[in-house]
Amino acid sequence: MEIAGCCTGAHTNEKPKQPSVLGGVDVRDGNDGSEAAVPEGERLKSIAEYNMERKAASATGCNDAGAAIATLYQLRQSLDKAGVPGAQFDAAKEAALAKCNGDHVAVAAQMAAKLSACLEAMKND
Repeated sequence: MEIAGCCTGAHTNEKPKQPSVLGGVDVRDGNDGSEAAVPEGERLKSIAEYNMERKAASATGCNDAGAAIATLYQLRQSLDKAGVPGAQFDAAKEAALAKCNGDHVAVAAQMAAKLSACLEAMKND
């Protein structure tokens, strides 16, 4: 009885409609739990949706720039381990990027084709 009560606002025994902390589902679907609350194109994809899109892109051969950049980076690391200087790879990649107007997917495809041709020529020597 000695503790003073709240004097700042009306009290109710009903829970607030919006959670005090937003979780992943709240961000994906909107704060009230409905997908209609989030404008089209702004809703986050679920992990399953993202994985299905990636799998479909890989199956059709339509790789994105991020995957091409990762592939080029892995190729650079592998060639570096094999004794090819990284600076030489970087110079070739930059020249190819200039010719392909910065299209990393095209550069990755071009490098794969040229390295395959080089290996085929070595096999026939």
